[in-house]
Amino acid sequence: VVVFNFPAGDTVAHGMENPDYYSLAVYSGLNEASRNQELLSQIQDSATPYQTRIERLMQSGRKQIAAHPEIYGKVLYRPVDRRENYVKRCIGLPGETLEIKDAEVFIDGNKIADPKEMQLNYFVETKGHFSAQQLDNLGVSIDDRITINTLDPENAPLLDKLGFSAGNLVYHMPLTAQTKENLSHNSNVVKITIDRGLQDEGLLYPATAYTRWTRDNYGPIYIPRRGDSIAIDATTIPLYLRVIRDYEHNQVQLTSDSTLNINGQPATHYTFQYDYYWMMGDNRHNSADSRYWGFVPEDHIVGKPLFIWISTDKDKGGIRTSRIFKSVKSE
Repeated sequence: VVVFNFPAGDTVAHGMENPDYYSLAVYSGLNEASRNQELLSQIQDSATPYQTRIERLMQSGRKQIAAHPEIYGKVLYRPVDRRENYVKRCIGLPGETLEIKDAEVFIDGNKIADPKEMQLNYFVETKGHFSAQQLDNLGVSIDDRITINTLDPENAPLLDKLGFSAGNLVYHMPLTAQTKENLSHNSNVVKITIDRGLQDEGLLYPATAYTRWTRDNYGPIYIPRRGDSIAIDATTIPLYLRVIRDYEHNQVQLTSDSTLNINGQPATHYTFQYDYYWMMGDNRHNSADSRYWGFVPEDHIVGKPLFIWISTDKDKGGIRTSRIFKSVKSE
């Protein structure tokens, strides 16, 4: 478990808490394309490389953000030590190749053990409401659970896919392996189905690549190691453009045919200057982590958390005294 400065926090739109600036630029560009036929034609032109089209979209989005401070707030650029501190689990080291298959993480082709308290989102069909005490025992906060009305016609397509019965109640919530097992023995529970991306997953990294990756099926992706070289081509540019340009401070020009000039010279290979890391949260389906904003450079690492200084209960209010000064474990 590692404390680090948020990599995508180098640029922020001060009036928007979420998403990060890079994702916001894509969404803002899409909004502009819905009103601008010329931009829409440019990003739909299949003769132009996909990455170039997305770069144009992001450029348009950046202009929209800068032009509308009343909506987005002032755009701020921040040094590494002025960004938010994030706490996530480091699961990928420099030089390793990571892949996620059906929510299971593989490093260099080998499955790694799941953290003890890892959570995934599930749809839970029940014959009636859970009591407040039952939900409290599951450790699921109010913000993390959704109740789906099976009688609402708007939910019919989702319910048909999942095979749920009209009239029953469906919860959407994160569960650990143990809480899922406990729920399966509840007499009111009809069915428990994992959420395989039926809910919105958000914009995955890198936004400039057409990967078809999902939060549960992602990669393979190589984690850069200082001194290692990669070939620069249409496949690798989207993955490492932010590394080369923003973290390692090179002058980069992307040409119309998706080739790359680095510091004024055409590049066929690039050698990394820093080590990088891959971070993920234990609440796997509700975590803003490396799947959404990419690699963490070595100079962003702050350290290892030792203990919990304070913990509050956002549902009930007050301090959770059982967690104060508890050591941070890594299992």
